[in-house]
Amino acid sequence: MKTHRANNISALISRQMLGTATEDEKSRLGKWIAASQRNREIFNRITGKEGFSARLGLEDSVDIGHGLKAIRHKVRYAGSRRMYIRIASVAASLLVLIGIGVAIYDTPEPETYSMFSGENVVPGKVQAILFADGYEIVLDNSMELSIGDRTIVSDNTGNRVYSSTETAVAEKMIYIPRGGEYFLTLADGTKVWLNSGTRIIYPDRFDPQYREITIDGEAYLEVAHNPDVPFYVNVNHLKVHVTGTSFVVRNYSNEENISVALLEGGVRMESPGGSTLASLTPMMQFSMDKLTKATKTTVFDIDRVLDWKNNLFIFDNEDLGSIARRLERWYDIDIEVDPSLRMKRYYGKLNRHETMEPIISILTGTGDMEVLETEQGKIVIKPINQ
Repeated sequence: MKTHRANNISALISRQMLGTATEDEKSRLGKWIAASQRNREIFNRITGKEGFSARLGLEDSVDIGHGLKAIRHKVRYAGSRRMYIRIASVAASLLVLIGIGVAIYDTPEPETYSMFSGENVVPGKVQAILFADGYEIVLDNSMELSIGDRTIVSDNTGNRVYSSTETAVAEKMIYIPRGGEYFLTLADGTKVWLNSGTRIIYPDRFDPQYREITIDGEAYLEVAHNPDVPFYVNVNHLKVHVTGTSFVVRNYSNEENISVALLEGGVRMESPGGSTLASLTPMMQFSMDKLTKATKTTVFDIDRVLDWKNNLFIFDNEDLGSIARRLERWYDIDIEVDPSLRMKRYYGKLNRHETMEPIISILTGTGDMEVLETEQGKIVIKPINQ
């Protein structure tokens, strides 16, 4: 993609220098030049006498401007096939030289780093986005969400910001962005806590025969008990069949496994076709590898599974790659971990509503790695002296 872009810009610059650029080409080149200071520098270096003669391997005494005028004259007035071929060859050579120049000058400069302490990175907060009827409504502590026969959003003065009007069962979607968390109560009284980077699709009101929602991300649910109306949670290509239960669903797109951890009640894991994959009893966790579809059932640590809901980070022999993904979602930052460090494991318990500084102190406390920040704000974790 980058090579294709460089070739396009090279062609525009060469035509500009030869005086054969159309008005449209001049306009496109002008927009590219105006797009950034770096583009202006590239253009000036390539078309300037010093830069162009250097790539041609010519002495400073050569008058590049005079030479280009001569080429333009020949391009405009060449009448013979031999002259056309000669000028085409000159133009092609010029295009190649300019292409080399664009490729050289358009190569990003090496990134510069500064030490990163995390003290200025604030934790996440209550925030979500409701997508309904073509609207996007930002939900935070100043807004009250009510779900019944309709979905209603009111501000802290009681004024309605949004109210659905459908008479049929209509689905809505709420998305919790990175750096966010949210709590809601569904129409049947089911309570749902949603972690960062999570999406829930739900109806204004449930069908009389069954209750069904979809979750991508991580959520803790306390399902309202109703044995006559089963409750289903769609998780990727699985169904969690519930009667009256509290459990945690974890299904992030950038993670390898889907998991369901049962705290109370009972759930049945079902395939898309309805066959039972596993029946869980309290304190059991079901997990499935998304790639191989391999499944297993294990006992889980309730404190670790619910740490985010309890405003904590608990690392229990957790690898750095997994920790980095959790930090990215909660602090809304991008983290790059050196491959040699991704499986390094940690133990710890920290307040999730503090800055990143305590976590960075734990990571760097071993003395074998450093945490840096690029000019663009990306966090880089790499071995010391690499």
